[in-house]
Parts: sequence; C-alpha cells; structure tokens
Amino acid sequence: MRDAGVEATCKLLGELTKYTALALVSGWQEHRLQHVEIAPVGDDQLLVLLVTDNHQVLHSLTSVAERPQPARLRQLNDLLNSEFAGKPLAELTEDALQLAVTKLPHASGDWLDFAPELVRRGLAKSPADAHVHVEGATYIFEQQDLTNLPRLRALMEALQEESVFAQLFERAVPGEVMLSIGTENPHPGLEDCAVVFTSYYLSEHTTGRVGVLGPKRMHYRNVIATVNSVVKNLDKRF
Repeated sequence: MRDAGVEATCKLLGELTKYTALALVSGWQEHRLQHVEIAPVGDDQLLVLLVTDNHQVLHSLTSVAERPQPARLRQLNDLLNSEFAGKPLAELTEDALQLAVTKLPHASGDWLDFAPELVRRGLAKSPADAHVHVEGATYIFEQQDLTNLPRLRALMEALQEESVFAQLFERAVPGEVMLSIGTENPHPGLEDCAVVFTSYYLSEHTTGRVGVLGPKRMHYRNVIATVNSVVKNLDKRF
C-alpha cells in the first residue's frame, strides 16, 4: 500500500537534515476499513473501492457477465459496510465476505457469487505487510565515516533488509524522538551509524514511523529538533 503522506514526510526529512531518511510504510493488514463501495463501470465491469482508516484507496476493476441492478447493488454495499466498516482489513476473508453475502434476500446470481472475490482482489493488489521507503540514500556517500568500502557494503546490506528497520521502528512511541546508536542497532551493518526515529498518528488506530540514518557523529541536536518539529506539525494535521 503506497502511503504518499508518509513518503512525503520521509523525503522532507532527508532534504532538511541532509541525511538518509527512512519511513516504515504499513501494509493493508495494519489498517481498518472505513468504507467499501462496488460500482458499475460501463455495461460489463464492476469497480471495487476500499477506503482505509488512513484515507488510502485500494481498488480493483473486473469484467462481469451481467450488470447488477442498482437497488441490488446498493443493498450489497450497505450490507458490506454494516458488517465490516471499522474492522481490520485482515478480517475481510473470503469466508467472512461469503457469509455476509448470504444475508441478502435471494442471494444468488453470477455477480453476487463473485462479490467476495471482487473485494479480495482490491486487497491482493497492495502489499499486506509493512515495507521500508528510503529517501536520500546518496547522502550516505557524503559521510566520510561511512564511505570505507567494507562499511559501505555492510550498510547497503542492512538497508536491503526491511525487517531490520521494521524491528527498530516498532519501538517508536508517538511524540517521542528516540535514538539507536552503533551496536544498539539491530544489524552489524549499522554499527557505525546512528538512527533518530519516531512515530506519529495517522488515524485513531495507525501510526506513521519515520527516521533519519547517519554516522555516529551526526548533528544530533539539529536532527532531533527537525524530526520533532516535522512530526509535531503532522500530529496537529491528522
């Protein structure tokens, strides 16, 4: 799931600090459904829109043999929102959706039988798990402490292992800027690095997690102040 807001925050932190910035972009499993809508497009296609609690939109478009009657489609949309709005997206399993559809009177017909799969296709097009977004990786080559070839190779290996930063950023507390320096970092390739990181609320149930990666001799005061300022403004916005 691409989160333009978190990615833009990551880019801004890189530009302001002149260090490499990272963001942990959550997958759809971490979000809740705000609204679902199935709508006809043309004579033979159905569009499924899933809106999450952090205002992301997942979608899929599928051809169908028959165009649903508007009143029948409205019944289905009302039912799906009644059953699933506010629930974690992980609960939108095909079995759960199929069970919901059977609650409609006269729940049969080609497109109704197909409805659970239509909804699931919208989820399948986006990553279920969190991934790391990186901005300003070239700043690494401007840090003399990190340009030794073996150190640089180890650092690049660490950057490719998303679970490393997912593990680190899981410690983040909204509104609190945290530090992880040298051997405190969860990968040997980060032993010569420091990471300044925090999180902020995107919605009632979800947080954005961002950090700045640099040498152990980074300008901590400036970086911490910048991260704190950016995140406080985001907290106010959301």
